[in-house]
Amino acid sequence: MAKCFTTWTVLPHEPIEKHAENLWSVSGKMPGGNQRRMTIVRRADGKLVIHKAPGAIKPPTLTLKRAKNSSKALWDWHEAMILGNVSSGRKEGSIVLKSYDGSEVARYNFKGAWISKLEVGTLKAGANEVLPETATIVTEAIERV
Repeated sequence: MAKCFTTWTVLPHEPIEKHAENLWSVSGKMPGGNQRRMTIVRRADGKLVIHKAPGAIKPPTLTLKRAKNSSKALWDWHEAMILGNVSSGRKEGSIVLKSYDGSEVARYNFKGAWISKLEVGTLKAGANEVLPETATIVTEAIERV
């Protein structure tokens, strides 16, 4: 059986909020940037009960990198949001991972997605390189199916 912690490491956090005589809460960021909220209750016998719960969850972000080609699909998608056309700027889709023989290995469906950043790499004069294009896509949800 796993042992309980005998010492605590206090990480940076917001001020402790007192909600009632025996009820407090505190929130802060965990390593890696995840938000966490803890609620502390003092029972009638004086013992403390600590409940940990995740805080606000950031929407998932996808980063897609590919060789730049003649397609304007990513550019048009990004431009729709820049111009305020939210209805055509938010999309649903899938990312499908395939094995070497073309069979599907994994599928991720995303919803309410829009391109928040579109970057085109740089080229050196005289070099024989592929021009990279990177799209940062913010989603409302991603699910593995």
